[in-house]
Amino acid sequence: MQVNSNSSPTIQDDFNQQTNSSNSVDLVENKKVSDTSNPPSANIPTNSVVSEPSKQPTQLSDKYKQYTSLESNYFRSMLNSALPSNKPQPSSQASTNSKTETAKATNDPSKPAVKDNLDTNWDKVDKDINQNKYNDIIRKAVEDPNNSFPEITPIELKALIWQESKFKPEANSPKGAKGLVQIMDNTAKEGDLNINGPGKDPRLIPEKAIPAALKILGKNFDYVNKDRKNDKGEIISRGLNYYNQGKPLPREEKLKLTLAAYNGGHPQVQRALKKAYGDRIPPNGPKFEDIKPYLSSRQTQEYAPKILERASQK
Repeated sequence: MQVNSNSSPTIQDDFNQQTNSSNSVDLVENKKVSDTSNPPSANIPTNSVVSEPSKQPTQLSDKYKQYTSLESNYFRSMLNSALPSNKPQPSSQASTNSKTETAKATNDPSKPAVKDNLDTNWDKVDKDINQNKYNDIIRKAVEDPNNSFPEITPIELKALIWQESKFKPEANSPKGAKGLVQIMDNTAKEGDLNINGPGKDPRLIPEKAIPAALKILGKNFDYVNKDRKNDKGEIISRGLNYYNQGKPLPREEKLKLTLAAYNGGHPQVQRALKKAYGDRIPPNGPKFEDIKPYLSSRQTQEYAPKILERASQK
């Protein structure tokens, strides 16, 4: 900061002037002390002699206090602006709880990690479609205590909807699948949907179709998890429970294998398991990557990876 040399005297100038004046007064007082008639044997230290107070030291003290106060405030403001990290960060009990729940879910391998914000801006969605319109329905369905497939996260379920319909509630496929989650006629019953009743097809109603998708996912896993038998009760192909020796599957493997069954049907996944392993027990349990080459449909091979990749772009 530059100072104009032609400006009027500042507090600092008053301070210097008063200090010089004070030094002169001290010299006079010390001179008076040395000239006193007290004998040397009195051995009175000079600093015990107190001169009568004058107005100048008082004025100096006031000026000095004023100067140091201004200087202190100036440097304090400069320090605060240079160290913004010293400012307290806003916090709330709600955000603390949310972080705690997220940490719990992340540390528990049987539970999916939590992503609170479902807002997305994914590509390939028509401009006139609000892809965040169904966020609350998605979250409510996944967080329902009666959710049949809790292994999927809200953002992963939203990615499934993106993959199936690009958020078009009235979407129809050439094969007859309908709605946001593209439910076929023969699988609607597994989602507890009555498509033959009066009124609008429930597959076209998001509040009914999205929870139904979770029920269908849950039932697909049940099918793939069990051994498949023919009409005579003979085992045709082994299920995931056999290959994993009754132990719970890791969440991501369970999700991938179930998504493959959702897309291509559980018989296709069971046939792929048989081709990949036969009756052999894989040492590290069944893996989606092991059966992927044996899935008969390329669309089913790529279905789960595309959904997980899309969800990771959140």
